[in-house]
Amino acid sequence: PLPYPEPDRLMTIWTPQEGGSFNPFSAPDWISFNEGAESFEAWGVYEPRSFNLSGGGLPQQAEGLRISHGLLEALGATPARGRLLTPEESVDPGTRVTVISHHLWEQRFGSDLEILGTEILVDQEPWMVVGILEEDFRFPDWQRLTEPDLFMPVFLRTEPEDRGSYYLRAFGRHREGRSLENAREELATIAAGLALDVPETNARRRARVVPL
Repeated sequence: PLPYPEPDRLMTIWTPQEGGSFNPFSAPDWISFNEGAESFEAWGVYEPRSFNLSGGGLPQQAEGLRISHGLLEALGATPARGRLLTPEESVDPGTRVTVISHHLWEQRFGSDLEILGTEILVDQEPWMVVGILEEDFRFPDWQRLTEPDLFMPVFLRTEPEDRGSYYLRAFGRHREGRSLENAREELATIAAGLALDVPETNARRRARVVPL
């Protein structure tokens, strides 16, 4: 079984064209779906990224994710120390906070508890560490479980021209008492509304909900 609480309630969500299977969200589409959907107890989006860590030792490359609030919550992630990102931190472009993996905490920072509330250099900019994930947490990236080192806020590009830029993958945990079909029907309704409102990008675009 997947290493998450009640994994049968976890879904991946995509926005392909008619006849397609997998296509990420654009930021404006994600905002529209997030504002209109009620089927999910928690859900969020992410963008895989590579980062450079420096300061306090030899520079190293780290794999990480830009995430929205709700993503780690949907997966049932809990911090071993500190906390996760807040909703406000996920939408503020000026936010520079990060949650790190247990592996990175041990490997680069020597399991130093004083790392919480202090800044580390990521891509030569200071980011404050606010949380350390549990040792056994794994992230369900495309077709495999991974252990990203850094979890940082995703800054959504929301200009009108960004509606056709698809780069955000999504996970959701549907509510107790709701079903897969409930989620599919609700997101299909939102997609149909977007097809009418912004036909230049969404006329043939559909929502697809797939059990993780």
